[in-house]
Amino acid sequence: MKTNGFDRAMRYFVREAELYVLGTIGGGLLLSVYMWLVISRGNFFEILDKLPVSFFYTSAVVILAITATAGQHWFPMLISMGCRRKNIFWGHLLMLFLFILQTLAVYQLSGFISSAEKLPLQLFTILTIDLAVAGITTFLNIAMLRWGKIVYTLMVILIVAISMFYGMWAGLYAPSGSNSSVLLIKQWTVMQHLILFTACLAVFTAANILNYRTLSTYEVKA
Repeated sequence: MKTNGFDRAMRYFVREAELYVLGTIGGGLLLSVYMWLVISRGNFFEILDKLPVSFFYTSAVVILAITATAGQHWFPMLISMGCRRKNIFWGHLLMLFLFILQTLAVYQLSGFISSAEKLPLQLFTILTIDLAVAGITTFLNIAMLRWGKIVYTLMVILIVAISMFYGMWAGLYAPSGSNSSVLLIKQWTVMQHLILFTACLAVFTAANILNYRTLSTYEVKA
């Protein structure tokens, strides 16, 4: 891949981004059906009302997977094929941004086709959350490259703990029908949203700067 490697790397990561977007759409639809079966089982078209939240949750999980597994999947595979490290970095970053932008568009579209009066989260808030997830999991990826399975095990435990906490928190509000995961965020001021976005963007930027430095000296282990 050294010959015209940049173009080849970009094409590869663009294709991967589109596959992940399609997977997110399919996963969001399945999650909407599951939520309908578990929570309401009313009118079948109520599934449409659950699409925005389903796409949001599914895309966040995929972003976590894209960034947290980079050192175990894309880095060694593409380096062993002769791709330059800087091409891998920029290609992986392009894939992430393409995925985020397209899933934001899918989220907005799902809001239009549903009968809900308004989307449960605004696009700016989702972008902020996506940057936070990508930044934190990029740091985890760097840690896994240096310390191996110990960090991977801790990450799995952390994800399970967060999922259990969210399930318990959401369950407390289920009888009232309120969306507990966004109650606090919806009450924030514009300035609070901007501060949070700036902080998440700073984390994301710092993580990728360190990721670039780590990848520049990364060696594939036999």
